[in-house]
Amino acid sequence: AVVSTQSTGGTTVPDLFIVGDFNLPLYDWLTGTVDPIDQPLYSVMESFSGFNSLSQMVHKPTRGENYLDLVFTNRPDYVLNTDVEDEGISDHRSVYCTLGFNATVFFIER
Repeated sequence: AVVSTQSTGGTTVPDLFIVGDFNLPLYDWLTGTVDPIDQPLYSVMESFSGFNSLSQMVHKPTRGENYLDLVFTNRPDYVLNTDVEDEGISDHRSVYCTLGFNATVFFIER
């Protein structure tokens, strides 16, 4: 979801929140490492995250001991809290993310 945009050095950069089941169980999101290292999909995710200045905000496992259901954003300052609860409706735990920002609404008169 794109929440808003910010201008940086003449370039407009959207505020990004990308959430979902990424199914990358070999990635250790706490240390930023992959074992084994030679995993092309993981390299793509690392490159994409780095290029877009994305931070991963979920800090507890969401299925077994794996971090699969993730929240990425380039605006971690908007994230007040993330939590993982056992009350999932599947074999995954539920992820809750609380955002704190004031949305600006623009009206265009015609």
